[in-house]
Amino acid sequence: MPGGNGFDILDAFDVIDFKIIFVTGYDKYAIKAIKYAALDYLLKPIDVSELTSAVNKAISAAPNYNEQINLLKDNLTGEENELSQVVFSGDKNYQVVKINDILYVEADGNYVTFHMKDNAKYISSNSLSYYEDLLPISKFFRIHKSYIISINAVLSVENGRGGLIHLTDNTKLPVAFRRKSAFLQFLERNNAI
Repeated sequence: MPGGNGFDILDAFDVIDFKIIFVTGYDKYAIKAIKYAALDYLLKPIDVSELTSAVNKAISAAPNYNEQINLLKDNLTGEENELSQVVFSGDKNYQVVKINDILYVEADGNYVTFHMKDNAKYISSNSLSYYEDLLPISKFFRIHKSYIISINAVLSVENGRGGLIHLTDNTKLPVAFRRKSAFLQFLERNNAI
C-alpha cells in the first residue's frame, strides 16, 4: 500500500471486533512471521478453495482478536525478526507459548504435542510440517518424521546409525539416519557442541 501497510490500518482501530485474514504477496519468510498469530493468510494469487477455507475458519473462530493482533504486530516488529511466542487457537481462548520454553514438538496422529520446560503439554491440530516452517530455523531442527527439537534442550547426541538425542528433561529421542549429519552440522553452526 502506498504510504503504509495493513498494520497502519489496524492501528487506526481502538478495538478490533472483527476477524482478519491476511492476504500477502510476500515469500515464505514473511508468511512465517504472519502465520503464527493470524486467523489465516492467503498467498497471492488467491486460490478459491483456500479463500473458502479461510472464511469458514473465520466464521467458527473464537471472538477475541485484540490480544492475537497485538502479539502479531509485536512479533513482526521485533528486533531479531524471529518469533518469540506461538499462539494456539482453542475453542474459546488463545494459549500463548514462549518459544524459549519449548523443549520439543511431537507428531501424534493428526495433532502435535508441544513439550515444555515446565512439563506442560499443549496440543495443536496443525501439522508438524506447519511448525517446522513456523519455528525459528536458528533454534529448532526436525530430527525425525515425528520430532522437532529445540537446540537449547540438547544435552548430548549418542553415536550410532541414527542415534539418540538426550534432552534436558531426560527425554531420549531418535534422530533419523538421513538427518543426523545435517543435525550435527546445525549444532556446530550454532555452537551447541
